[in-house]
Amino acid sequence: MSDLKPAASPQADFMIQPEAGSRTWLNQIAAIAAVLLVVVGMSWGGDAGLHFMATSFNEAFGSILMDLGYPNGSETAVDPDFTEVARVNAEFFAYQYGGVVAVLLLLGLVRGRLKVRDLGLSRGRRSLGQLIVMGIVAGAVANIASTIIFAGKELFELGNDTPFWWALDRVDWDWDLWLFMAVGSYALVPIVEEFAYRGGMLGSLARAFAPGAALLGIGILFAVMHSQYWSIGPIGIITLFSVVYAGAIFGYVFLRTGSLLPAIIAHAMVNIPVALEFEWVRIGLTVVVIWFAHKHIWQAMTRIAASLWSLDTLRLAGLAGLVFAGFWLATVQFALDRKVIEIAVFFAALAVAFLARRQAASAQS
Repeated sequence: MSDLKPAASPQADFMIQPEAGSRTWLNQIAAIAAVLLVVVGMSWGGDAGLHFMATSFNEAFGSILMDLGYPNGSETAVDPDFTEVARVNAEFFAYQYGGVVAVLLLLGLVRGRLKVRDLGLSRGRRSLGQLIVMGIVAGAVANIASTIIFAGKELFELGNDTPFWWALDRVDWDWDLWLFMAVGSYALVPIVEEFAYRGGMLGSLARAFAPGAALLGIGILFAVMHSQYWSIGPIGIITLFSVVYAGAIFGYVFLRTGSLLPAIIAHAMVNIPVALEFEWVRIGLTVVVIWFAHKHIWQAMTRIAASLWSLDTLRLAGLAGLVFAGFWLATVQFALDRKVIEIAVFFAALAVAFLARRQAASAQS
């Protein structure tokens, strides 16, 4: 423990970083509360969608797996109506991430600071061309994990595939499937997910914790909430680690530039589906990009590693452990309804944000 030391002072390399004196316990608890508030907003928005949508999301989306016979291995099932599923999916996202926007607006009012650039909705201090190049490089680095997974599962026995990809491996890739994937994978999803996870969650956490700690924390949360990729066996475990890895890269370019654009580009590159026979093209492009940018990539890795080894990482792990323990007690020991827990988190998060604002105002006066 003697090797551990407080995180170094914020580096000019990061556009989003803690301000001097902001690494207090109250501010860090408020940052975690803000992350939980975004999760609650996502949950409530999704609940509203399930309630008000004319077509049931569960029925439409679930039909993909049911029509394909999962997990019975049917190879002759009729393809689902992917055009209808794409429409339902887009409508559900509007409700789900509308809930995120609502809680972020409310959180900004309580904090006394409501700026769109805090959510990454700006170019930062870089040109549009620089942001695009950084996004392409980040996407190439993040693609390493997915390339290894998709190539490896064809060469080795890695156990059961994840349900989502199991289903998509058994359909014809017609225009309607590409439309569905545009909504649910490589076009719309990178925008709304980066807004929520990086702009909303990571932006809050990185203003109170060292960059490495914030990247690791949101990277793990990002993977845990992607339940469509869960499966028992090696492929499931590898996939979860790859999502943490990719999420950390998306987060790094966001913290580095203060803009969501590079993260959105990188996320879209990772999510574009590629048939195995064309995987060599992805591999080749990845190798070329990494070769030309290897010095910058190495510098980025050293920055993240140096920042990860800090007391902030232990603090975040400890606070996250307390949150998990509280959730376990509420759901398992006391069997509280999910909505009761979410309401309690909602008001507690706003209260902590208000207290942190009062403390900051007192310190300045």
